[in-house]
Formats: sequence, C-alpha cells, structure tokens
Amino acid sequence: MVRDGRLELDAQVPETDLPALRAGQSATITSNEGVKTTGTVRIVTPEVNAQTRLGVARITLSPASGLKTGMFARAAIDAGAQPATVVPTGAVLYRNNRAGVFVLAADASVHFRPVTVLSRRDDQTSVSGVEPGVRVVVQGAGFLNDGDKVTVSTGQAAPTPVVTAAPAKK
Repeated sequence: MVRDGRLELDAQVPETDLPALRAGQSATITSNEGVKTTGTVRIVTPEVNAQTRLGVARITLSPASGLKTGMFARAAIDAGAQPATVVPTGAVLYRNNRAGVFVLAADASVHFRPVTVLSRRDDQTSVSGVEPGVRVVVQGAGFLNDGDKVTVSTGQAAPTPVVTAAPAKK
C-alpha cells in the first residue's frame, strides 16, 4: 500500500495480539522473496474483522526497503516485554461465550473465574483476570461445574502451579 509516497504494509494481526501493539514499535519485515527490511508501526486499527478475527497494524517501511507495491511480506513486531499471567492452554474453557479457568480453592472446590485472553500459543495462553501462582485445573476441567470438589493428582511438572482434577466421588 502506498500512502503519501511511502510504502506501507498492512499486517493482519490476531485479535488477541492487538492489545500489545502500539504506534512507534519497530518491526522486521521479510518478503516472500526473502528480502528483509525494517519498519515502524504507524497505526493499529481498533476494528476486528468479525469473520477472520483479525485486525490490522499499518507499518511504514524504510525508504530503501527494496520492497515493491503488491508484494507479500511477513512482519515480526517487537512488542517488548509484556508482563502477563500465563496458564496452560488446556486450562482455558468457554462457558456462556466467556473465557475462563477453574481455580482451585483451599477446600479442594473449584470455581470458574472469567479471564480475558491476551494471546494464545499451542501450549500456553496469556490471560488477565487471574493472579500469578493461583492453581488452575488443566485436565478434566470441561467436566466440572462451579463448586465441585476435586481430588488433586500431580502428574507432571509445569512452570506454573497446575491441577489435574476429576470430580471427587460423593
């Protein structure tokens, strides 16, 4: 895209990654032909496509980028260190169209706590709405209801406290 004689890249960004992006952040751009250059985020649009769940970050390319209008490219935007609470992706459930995790209480009961998903990877999801160090149910969470008592089994080590749970026999 050419704007005022400058070449810009409209980078499609997953909606969960949009909150970490700001104007002025640097980006590394690689074209489909292997040409590498740098750029700067000019604007992050607040709209998200309802079908694709993608937003747009407009990146102004350096003048001697070697890229041409119509080329395809991939951008890696340096969002900097973003402190966040991370839970295993398997712990995040959707109830009533709302993301959340089951948190383990001291009496071995679980409670559904709504969270906001900030970013998602295959094995870890960054969330807000749950404090660091809180124990969350990872396996079997889909079978639980708010207030269920669980039996905790520690099957594997994880970077954050994790609970593998099944409803306790009554």
